[in-house]
Amino acid sequence: MKSSNEMKTYTVQPGDCLISIAHQHGLSSWQALYEHQANASLRAMRPDPSRLMPGDVVVIPEPRQKTEGVVADISNAFVLRRPSVWFVVVIQNDDGSIVSNQPYELTLAPGKKITGMTNVQGEVKCLIDPVLAEATLTVWPEGQVSQKKMRWRVQLGNLPPQDTSEGVVSELNNLNLRSGRVAVDDRQFHQASARRLQKTLDNAPDDSLVGLISHAEQVFA
Repeated sequence: MKSSNEMKTYTVQPGDCLISIAHQHGLSSWQALYEHQANASLRAMRPDPSRLMPGDVVVIPEPRQKTEGVVADISNAFVLRRPSVWFVVVIQNDDGSIVSNQPYELTLAPGKKITGMTNVQGEVKCLIDPVLAEATLTVWPEGQVSQKKMRWRVQLGNLPPQDTSEGVVSELNNLNLRSGRVAVDDRQFHQASARRLQKTLDNAPDDSLVGLISHAEQVFA
């Protein structure tokens, strides 16, 4: 087995995630990358595998080789299974009401689109290619017979880690707990946003967001 010093490394770029990095380097899963002993320091620095920071260095282990027998003198088919990731966002009106059971269109590339309906929770939920860095989401909150539509350019995999001020601000913004373009160092504003999040959790506990409160208290203390 090669030592970590002999293995190649990859520097994380904006839009990268463990799934896309593993796929680009021929690994079977993000776990094979993240849980490899050579990436112990990465796990210590980024305990949440869904959060990487541009500039992080990931050690790339060699992919395992698989041997298959084939029959001579005929065509043999091999199927490459590409990994997919869930794209999930919740659509709301300006007043906070959920946009449920309404049509959406997710444009992944020129000529490549996913269409569907938001569910009863107002979610747009579909599987996409993990190497995508950007998509355009269009929603018709009153149906496609109406001229009214909402459109966003979505940057995929671009949330900074929660233990940075930028990450906390981005998370609060995505949770609709702040508004406008406020400077990252406007601590008073962000502290108020964190308090609103705490009030939300008091009414509807969500373990996945508890860490955000802790990080917000630390970075905006």
